[in-house]
Amino acid sequence: MKPFFFLVFLGLSACAQLSDAFEIESPQHATITVSIQYPEGERLTRTIPNFSRLETIWTDLQCATCDLRHLNPDQILKDGDVIVLRPKAGLTVSLNQATLADFMFLPGIGEVLAQRIIDYRTLHGFFKRIEEVMLVRGIKEGLFRKIKPFLVL
Repeated sequence: MKPFFFLVFLGLSACAQLSDAFEIESPQHATITVSIQYPEGERLTRTIPNFSRLETIWTDLQCATCDLRHLNPDQILKDGDVIVLRPKAGLTVSLNQATLADFMFLPGIGEVLAQRIIDYRTLHGFFKRIEEVMLVRGIKEGLFRKIKPFLVL
């Protein structure tokens, strides 16, 4: 019987040494990384405690042009989750019909760029493809990626 207890003791001490070597972190203290994908293409990454709910990063989701109705604030997030924010329905701007004020609704478009779009449309006629807006002076690929989700012909 003594050899049996000796083997059990030896096995338990080996397990204790293994757990010390790996230093397993408690799941309650671990962190996870989640990303927020905005309609304009911007991506924000947050590191938060494990078992966090979406409400933990709710303030990062605030976006005047985003529809948050499809999101559940009580959803428990996992490492690597991507929260995709969609533009509100009806918040689109027609390149061929929009007014100065309509264009100024777009992220990164002020009065000067809005007027340039209208002037370009007046001079060259209706846009045939959304990508043609990059022909307007001041609208490069980065800005185009931000406004593309809101543009229609």
